[in-house]
Amino acid sequence: MTMIDSIKRAVRRADSWVNLLTGVGLNHRKTELSFQAASSDYLDDGTIEVLYDLDGLAARIVRAVPHHALREGFTVTTGDAVVDARMKARLDDLGVASRVRLAWTWARLYGGGAVFVGADDGRDPREPLDLANLRSVRFVVDVDRRDLTPQTWVSDPLSPRYGQPETYQLVQQGGTSTRTSILHASRLVRFDGAEVTKRRRIQLQGWGDSVLQRVYAELQQLRGSHAAVAALLHEASQGVFKIKDLMDMIGSDKEDLLKRRLEIMDMARSVARSILVDAEGESFERTEVGTLSGVVEVMDRFVNLLAGVSEIPVTVLMGQAPAGLNATGESDIRSWYDAVAAEREAMLRPRLEHLVRLVLLAKDGPTGGVEPESWKVTFPPLYQMTDAQKAEVRNKQADTDTKYIDKGVLTSAEVRASRFKPDGWSDETSLGQSAPVTEARAALHDAIVATLAQVAGREIPRSSGVALLVSSLGMAAEEAETVMGETGRSFWTKPDPAHVAELDATRAENAALKRSQTSTKAMLARVLERNRNGELVLGNVIAAEPTDTEAGDVLEEGDVVAVLANQGVQDARALLRADGGRGVAVVLPLPAAVAVEMATNGGEKPEDLHLTLAYFGDAEGVSPERLAAIRTVVAAWAARTAPVAATLGGIGRFFAPDGELDPVYLSVDAPSLLGMRDALVRALADAGVTASHVHGFVPHVTLVYVDQSTGVTLSNNPGQPNAKLTFAEVAVWSGDTREAFPLGGVQEGGA
Repeated sequence: MTMIDSIKRAVRRADSWVNLLTGVGLNHRKTELSFQAASSDYLDDGTIEVLYDLDGLAARIVRAVPHHALREGFTVTTGDAVVDARMKARLDDLGVASRVRLAWTWARLYGGGAVFVGADDGRDPREPLDLANLRSVRFVVDVDRRDLTPQTWVSDPLSPRYGQPETYQLVQQGGTSTRTSILHASRLVRFDGAEVTKRRRIQLQGWGDSVLQRVYAELQQLRGSHAAVAALLHEASQGVFKIKDLMDMIGSDKEDLLKRRLEIMDMARSVARSILVDAEGESFERTEVGTLSGVVEVMDRFVNLLAGVSEIPVTVLMGQAPAGLNATGESDIRSWYDAVAAEREAMLRPRLEHLVRLVLLAKDGPTGGVEPESWKVTFPPLYQMTDAQKAEVRNKQADTDTKYIDKGVLTSAEVRASRFKPDGWSDETSLGQSAPVTEARAALHDAIVATLAQVAGREIPRSSGVALLVSSLGMAAEEAETVMGETGRSFWTKPDPAHVAELDATRAENAALKRSQTSTKAMLARVLERNRNGELVLGNVIAAEPTDTEAGDVLEEGDVVAVLANQGVQDARALLRADGGRGVAVVLPLPAAVAVEMATNGGEKPEDLHLTLAYFGDAEGVSPERLAAIRTVVAAWAARTAPVAATLGGIGRFFAPDGELDPVYLSVDAPSLLGMRDALVRALADAGVTASHVHGFVPHVTLVYVDQSTGVTLSNNPGQPNAKLTFAEVAVWSGDTREAFPLGGVQEGGA
């Protein structure tokens, strides 16, 4: 191998990384095309992994945000120092901070990462995580996008996770074995990579992209510039060895004497760091063949370009202080920390809080599975002040505290307790137990609050409240206006009386409309029911004269049949009182004292007054087994259901189909009744007993049935509107058999 070949080989070794990544040494046309974006420019996972493992600058770009965000760790506080210490120990044992940091790093490197939570809830991992039965969080493991493949997707368009993976296939490699399992998404805390377009995300199966995809070209250019400068350094200074009659010696040197001469000279230089030459016929000198002026500035531009596309300032990316006159890099660092803090809140906090909550809910956790009423995750500040800066902050705070003390806003004891706390100096001012408020200040506070309450409650005008603060408390007019704020302008604790009257009138009108609508719906429902049963109901034909018919005649459409009055009353009562007569129903009987007061002459007996919750049809059609199931469900429901507080409203009337009697009723207002009835109906349905749904549920107590042509005139004017009562028992009525069950839940309004 000649000397020139050795030099070429050395150059190739120096540029081996450059040739693979930057294209330096290749044809110029290929270098130009490499800067044109094309789908083929996407890096594959293998290249991305090699870049992270072998290129420190690429790894620095990937790790920058997770590393700085979790550089100082985090703390969990619950208000209990003992629980906080146990929580810290448990999180440290699980390695939550490092696992989260790694999962976030893999998300930035590969486009997706996750923390696999080894939650023991007694379920198969492919099923949703059961928080109510979470026994333990046994481990947390970081995985990347290559380990997780979505298997099924949420297809319910009403789900907040519509279009997102529901289950994943996890491939775990360890040693010489590979394990594959299916995991539900609730058992993973997922991190996404760089944001991509919708179509690109579909290609990536719902994941993001690597942050290296967008910086790869600039990384190539920066590495290439360094490689080119290294080549320039080799060529910038050349050693020149002058030998007299060199060409003649080369032509006549058949024994390679010249080659051995150069080798001896090189060996001598290696040992003695000097050059041995013939004083008469040889000389050696070093010649500068080029200049490197301006190269540094050009390389800095490449660094700035990489910092721009990676969104990482040069001081962080390159790990160096900025050079130049008055260049401190303070603004860059603060902007970077602000960006990291924002990313920490958006990306890290919700995922970290979810992990912490799982540890708190675990039965073997620091809180025994009981989540504290208030807890929080706190991150230390990213920007650490120097001792000089801390001293300046304390000095400014001392000046502010002095002004507060002079003006009587704070006392010296309050300042001392706020600044010098057991855990160190603090700039937060607190007026808790450690800094008690004096009696004079407490009285002043109460007087201000009382005045504001009077104005907000419309007891006195706002102007009077301001004048009261000025005259009684010695405030300046401007100060009183400031203290009053929006009280008396846009803030009130009581509504305007005129608005109250208008609202009451509107409510009454709406209630009347609802009653009318309910009556109409009831009538139409009964008409439709009769039509379904083969009867024909075509308007008000009762006013027409009866058709002249004889026994055996076939009735035709439009014929009118006369029905005896007593028979009509009996049939109507049989239909409308099926739940209280020969039918099976679950009812709330009216309390005896209230029933006696509400009953009317000629109407329902006091003991028959009730509110129907569920109707099951004629007693003959309900089997003994079904009736027993009804009683069992009602007894259990009554044991856990509180007595129902209700208000009897005004008197209403349901309009029955032509030829039947109209029921006159008292409306019942009970806010909790609808939910309680729904629970009863669901419990009955679960037991295989379905209540009738022919009519909607309208809480009412029927008083009497009247003919359609008569008005409503009750002989003893039952009760008064808005009468209060409490349903204390529920009953199952089956024909003449009635069985009552006391409501045994907690009384409404009780503890």
